[in-house]
Amino acid sequence: MRKQKLFNRLIAFLLVFAMIFAESNLSVFATEGIPSEEKVDENVVGTDSDLLVEDGAEQQVVDGNDGDDVSDPEAADMENVGTEDTDGIIAQGSKCGIDWVIDAEGTLTVSGTYTGGEFNDDIWIWRYGGGEYLKCPEWIDYREDIVRAEIGAKNMQSMKNWFYDCKNLTMIDFTNSDTAQITDMSELFYGCSGLESINFENFDTSNVTNMSQMFWWCGNIGSIDLSNFDTSNVTDMKKMFGYCDSLNSLDLSGFDTSNVTDMSGMFSGCRFLSSLNLSGFDTSNVTNMGSQITETTDETEYWDGLGMFEDCSSLKTLDLSGFDTHNVTNMAWMFVDCGMLESLNLSGFDTSSVTDMKMMFFG
Repeated sequence: MRKQKLFNRLIAFLLVFAMIFAESNLSVFATEGIPSEEKVDENVVGTDSDLLVEDGAEQQVVDGNDGDDVSDPEAADMENVGTEDTDGIIAQGSKCGIDWVIDAEGTLTVSGTYTGGEFNDDIWIWRYGGGEYLKCPEWIDYREDIVRAEIGAKNMQSMKNWFYDCKNLTMIDFTNSDTAQITDMSELFYGCSGLESINFENFDTSNVTNMSQMFWWCGNIGSIDLSNFDTSNVTDMKKMFGYCDSLNSLDLSGFDTSNVTDMSGMFSGCRFLSSLNLSGFDTSNVTNMGSQITETTDETEYWDGLGMFEDCSSLKTLDLSGFDTHNVTNMAWMFVDCGMLESLNLSGFDTSSVTDMKMMFFG
């Protein structure tokens, strides 16, 4: 009987031990065999909102909405391009080997060597009473922030629209630039109405063919020295100094214009220009010195362009005796609104090819 009781107690003990062991195994299986929702697999790349960041041998989950945590330094740099950061940079960029930056003081610095490709981008510009995309450098998106420019770019082939509509720009320095390869300088300073000073030292224009509207609407320039300009290859000078209405004297006697074909509107709107020296001008290849009709309706004529000296309302004397005009076909509006003109020498004019003299001396 006693032996039976001992046997029964042993059996009970073994059953209890077996139950405890079984429960322990089930708990381990639950935690290791089935991953919980909070466990993160090291091989899983985070979603858009959760990023895995490696910190030494440990890993932590970073909420993607937390602006203080950054998982990709390169992505962060891209986001900072074009916005002012803690270093005082308003905007910066790099393209085709050319680097540019606008600092907190508004100085645009352009450096590097052009390596080829399309440098200008499509920039939305408001002009002519409407908006349009215009091929301009990237920094034109920040043109209102630019007050000074230091240009050190090398090997560029075009500077078209480089400072388009930079109304707050007051000074440009080209001392460290290499412009020997440039062929297009059209609209270079277009609309720089606050521009006061340009340093053209080392400015090589020997290969330039297009200078149309180069200084258009630079209304704050009182004087400009272009004595080092080589214009021997230029063919287009239309509206080159149009509406530089603070200019009071201009000496272009050193200009070689033997290849120029278009001078329409070249000095139009220079209302305070009182002295103009064109004694060295060779106009033998010029065909256009005037405005022209682009559209005619039953009641209205629509004109494009401007006369060469239109609205030069402060000029009192003008000697064009050396002008060879035998190829000129258009002289319309050429001297419109030159109301102060007292002496005009046209003794060398050959008008045999001219087909339009409409309103040539009107006003």
